[in-house]
Amino acid sequence: DEDYLPGVKGISLTPAQWSELKRHVKTIEESLKEKKALELVLKDMRFAQVKEFKGRWFVDIREFWKAKNSEKKAPGKRGIMLRPAEWEALCSGIAEIDKQLKVLDENLNSDAAKLEEDDAQPEL
Repeated sequence: DEDYLPGVKGISLTPAQWSELKRHVKTIEESLKEKKALELVLKDMRFAQVKEFKGRWFVDIREFWKAKNSEKKAPGKRGIMLRPAEWEALCSGIAEIDKQLKVLDENLNSDAAKLEEDDAQPEL
């Protein structure tokens, strides 16, 4: 087993953003297949896009920003641009990702409950 560490760039999604992305999987896949541009709002300034770049099609999941004096949004460094095969690999892992997120959530809830119990214990 190799240990993988996150790179400098990338993006993390909240559970709500992850759910929103999953809700649009079929739409994104159809857009990729048809080579048709698409933009979906995940939340606030985070978007999933299907777009062409240098003659190839990608799924781009990215955070955008706006300059103070402008209404035009610009792509930020935080994001990932997936080739179709990488998008398919992500989609094929959705069930496992959801399973692991559930385990993490259960562990966090268990740890929080233990902390509450410890706080409720009187000090001697």
